[in-house]
Amino acid sequence: MTPAAHADRALAGASAALRGGRWNSKGMPAVYASLDAATTVLETLATIDPADAPEGGFRLLQLELPDDAPLLEPKLTALPEGWDLAEKTAEVQEFGDAFLRSGKELVMIVPGATLSESRNAVINPSHPRAGEIKIARSRKFSFDPRWPLTER
Repeated sequence: MTPAAHADRALAGASAALRGGRWNSKGMPAVYASLDAATTVLETLATIDPADAPEGGFRLLQLELPDDAPLLEPKLTALPEGWDLAEKTAEVQEFGDAFLRSGKELVMIVPGATLSESRNAVINPSHPRAGEIKIARSRKFSFDPRWPLTER
């Protein structure tokens, strides 16, 4: 999910580089995605303050990766301590930065911090094959008005 105004540049990783994220530090481009739409919604609800909801709303994007995309899926025991804490930690960002810098894999699959049974994808927009990722579908997304985050 991405703010509608940024949908055309969602795969650049600039937003994550600007603020830093759970799996990347400031200045390190990364694209965050989930393996299913429900996790995307849950992660958005957990990370965006309702006051910061974008004026133009959101777009829910479905990405298509190359069938043979190189993936890294570290075991839970290999993740740094604190990967599931609410706040960002330097150790987790360093772990993600090492993945991004290595350039070996296009995508790192990690558990969701809001629900560890879910899976998120950290995409390396600097990987040589990043241009092969396609936006297969893009649609306007509105949060149910009963949820705490609603569009303005």
